[in-house]
Amino acid sequence: MSGDFAADWLTLREPADLEARDASLLGRLGSLCGELSINEAVDLGCGTGSTWRAMPPALADGLRWTLVDRDTRLLDEARHRLGDRPNVRFRAMDLGEVQAIPLPVRGLVTASALFDLCSAAWIDTFVARIVESHGVLYVALTHDGEVSFAPSHAGDRDIGRAFDAHQRTDKGLGVALGPDAAAHLATRLRAAGMHVLEARSDWVLTVRDASLQRAYIGGYAAALGDDPSVHGILDSWLSHRFSAIDAGAASCVVGHRDVLSWPRG
Repeated sequence: MSGDFAADWLTLREPADLEARDASLLGRLGSLCGELSINEAVDLGCGTGSTWRAMPPALADGLRWTLVDRDTRLLDEARHRLGDRPNVRFRAMDLGEVQAIPLPVRGLVTASALFDLCSAAWIDTFVARIVESHGVLYVALTHDGEVSFAPSHAGDRDIGRAFDAHQRTDKGLGVALGPDAAAHLATRLRAAGMHVLEARSDWVLTVRDASLQRAYIGGYAAALGDDPSVHGILDSWLSHRFSAIDAGAASCVVGHRDVLSWPRG
């Protein structure tokens, strides 16, 4: 996968994302924003606006939001889906320049399915900016590399290793940490003196999620099609996976983590 995503993919995954988000962290986020008198929020890599739609109504409607993405087509789609809202504005920018990202002072910063695309250096610089701004940070659905498929296939381990390696390539924000990103983020936030809560937000996909499973497996095909380490394995693995989906016998768990952080004192 690259750092750019089609609106159709984001739409397809949104229900699974919404179900997977840890409810306790969302509840704590709502309480924190009230306790800390937060009134401004920025969502990074907003896509079609799914993070905003996942917010409790008091936050979605009660804060002034800036939704940021580098893809103007996704921003247009977000505008269309959110409609005319006086508390929401949109901004196109590349997130590669961390120092240029608009972070509100004593505000809320959110992001979903973004940080596994980021490098260690990007995250370290971002954490420094969050600390400096005295902000609250809610980062959801960071892929952690824990993936299991049923029914199993002899190539599962090799395919998983190859996909993890692909996730650690440069997606436009430096050499990505991929599955290590959530742990790295939480460690750096704690080291900087922030409160940190973590929770699992795994996709648990069953027969009802056949379309999403098919698209997710298609992502493996696109990512690993030229990878010599899985030549002779990938085609058989894909055939096995797609056949199981077609037969209504496939399931998978895709590991993600949510992180909530806020200043001490």
